[in-house]
Amino acid sequence: MKYFCLSSKNLMTIGFKHTHVFILGLLFLATLSVNLTKAIHIDDTAYLEMAQAIINDPLHPLSQTINWHNTQQPIFVLNQPPLLSYYLALIIIIFGDSEIALHISWSIFSLASIILFYLLIGKNKVNSLFLTSLFALSPAFLPGQNLMFDVPLISLWLLFFGAILAAREDESKSFYFWAGWAVALALLVKYTSLVLIVIFIIVIVYRCDWKSAWYLLIPFGVIILWSAFNYYDIGAIHILGRNVLTTLSGQQYAYRMISVVAGLGLIAPSALMFLWPRKTNLLEKIFLGCLALASLGIFLFIINQGYARIHAVVWAILFGQGIIFLLFGILIIYRQFTMLELKHRRKETEKMVILSLWITGTIAFIVQFAPFLALRHVLLILPPVLLLLGDFIEQNNIGGAAKVTVLIITALLGLIFSISDYHYADLNREYAVKIKSMLPTDAHIWQVGHWGWQWYAKKQGMLQYDLDQTELHPGDYLITPEFIDRQEIVIPAHLSLQYVGKLEVPDSFILSIQTLPLYSYSFPEVPPLRVEPPGFSFSIQKVVSAPE
Repeated sequence: MKYFCLSSKNLMTIGFKHTHVFILGLLFLATLSVNLTKAIHIDDTAYLEMAQAIINDPLHPLSQTINWHNTQQPIFVLNQPPLLSYYLALIIIIFGDSEIALHISWSIFSLASIILFYLLIGKNKVNSLFLTSLFALSPAFLPGQNLMFDVPLISLWLLFFGAILAAREDESKSFYFWAGWAVALALLVKYTSLVLIVIFIIVIVYRCDWKSAWYLLIPFGVIILWSAFNYYDIGAIHILGRNVLTTLSGQQYAYRMISVVAGLGLIAPSALMFLWPRKTNLLEKIFLGCLALASLGIFLFIINQGYARIHAVVWAILFGQGIIFLLFGILIIYRQFTMLELKHRRKETEKMVILSLWITGTIAFIVQFAPFLALRHVLLILPPVLLLLGDFIEQNNIGGAAKVTVLIITALLGLIFSISDYHYADLNREYAVKIKSMLPTDAHIWQVGHWGWQWYAKKQGMLQYDLDQTELHPGDYLITPEFIDRQEIVIPAHLSLQYVGKLEVPDSFILSIQTLPLYSYSFPEVPPLRVEPPGFSFSIQKVVSAPE
């Protein structure tokens, strides 16, 4: 099993087969096609407003304010560091806020992720294109690009893990240099990447490669410089000011773990390959029995909580698929250890240790520190489990029928989710224009709500409602989307709201395949997969004087 088959000696001379280049190009075009003209969506707006703040004052990115909850707050209170918002600011300065230009600039990260994952597998592996396709067409990767930080983040993670795996083959240790910078940049994208520092330290200690320990100074140095810049900007250290979950109960830990596992089951339908008809041994039968019991337990628990049977079935199936990956992942790692000859054991064991740390460390960090769970968070676990799947395919000689079946399921899910999310995002772009055209041109129109709606409503000249600062007056209009995160509304005693109308978004099959779990879901209330009419609507109200 050879991952990231590169070294400093052949890095510049690596060659790809023409067919591989063609297929990788098609995968990239698929990712670009579903995102190129997509509307600004969910957290895109926050990052774009951070970029505009950077343009206004590039030396004070965190002390400026945006309204992302109920009122204007310093950007400092948001979870994410603004490295990529600086990149967005540069694109806006050059091309303006053209959505196509922004998405093309983001496609670089999608392309990098595809290529780096392909290289991580090993360009000469039989299943390299198959596994890369499962990754790129995943129901989390394909629709989850947008202008958010998850795809850029996973490209840096792939660079890090590829570099530390290749470092053993590279006598000059130059790959440690790239690993150090991958961690440093990943930390400035999302603080989830703190887990990479821990893995970096463990790898160096495991290898007893003390001469390479100084490469740890790269991420630690960047953290120190970034923290010093924070102190200059706002008088505090950003990485220490995050709102993290440190007092979870046992039940909350269990619920979050179930959510992560079920999310993995949805974004990796390739777990079905572990159940493909073949001769199974006793240990595999035991694992399958544990899987059945776990899924049955989830089903009965949700039924007992009073939820509908279909709700329980979805959770049970997705949790079962996620458990398949984790249980068979353990089995694959065990087999690798027992099949190796002594003289090769240390090298191959190390690779298994790194993959294990990738999976367990990421799950632990998400469960403990993520303010909420989303399928795009679980995406970070997908590469190592697909690598383990590749070993399983080779060990068991899984044939083409299984691969074709799983690839079709993955591509269909990824494409359906992408189309649904495209239309979901487009609602804000379409209805902001429609609502503005319905109201008097000289009216003061206040909009309530965040995400993509906030971006497009502002573009139409609507004013953003602020719980602490907005003063409403008779004759003003208030527009409220009923399906997105929004501010609280407080109406003074001398005023009241008069119902003007409601714009109902026509239900459709594609919108009924809801993609909100890409951005937030939780056990047991909100499953990662929901197929039901969304009931999207926009309420229009007019501010009038309260009757005496």
